[in-house]
Amino acid sequence: MYVQQILEGVGYIHSMNILHLDIKPDNILMVFPPREEIKICDFGFCQEMDTSRHQYSQFGTPEFVAPEIIHQDPVTIASDIWSIGVVAYLCLMCRCPFVGETDRATLLRVGEGTLNWDAPDLTYRSTEAQGFLRTVLQPDPE
Repeated sequence: MYVQQILEGVGYIHSMNILHLDIKPDNILMVFPPREEIKICDFGFCQEMDTSRHQYSQFGTPEFVAPEIIHQDPVTIASDIWSIGVVAYLCLMCRCPFVGETDRATLLRVGEGTLNWDAPDLTYRSTEAQGFLRTVLQPDPE
């Protein structure tokens, strides 16, 4: 339910031609716990989308940043979708998928963008959950 709300919120942001570029748990607020309603905050790294040119970002939280930011490739809607995938993985597995001993190690792992999809803790998740994670955690934004 929370990931669905994040997807809907980011979908709205994208429909307004904005890239958030810093989706992470710290930027998701519980507004009214009895209704389980959330809001996305902190638009400090956001960019207005401009389809006439490539856009780049040099900022982000290592565990949640998309590979294209690390490689200094253009950012797109896929950059936010990647971060949502990392948040969803964290919710399901209780750990970030690419975290390393240091920020540099984490960034290297994110840059590679590979996960062990045969890991026992991941294979015990539902087929739907695994399919969702495989879809959103694609290292190639295309």
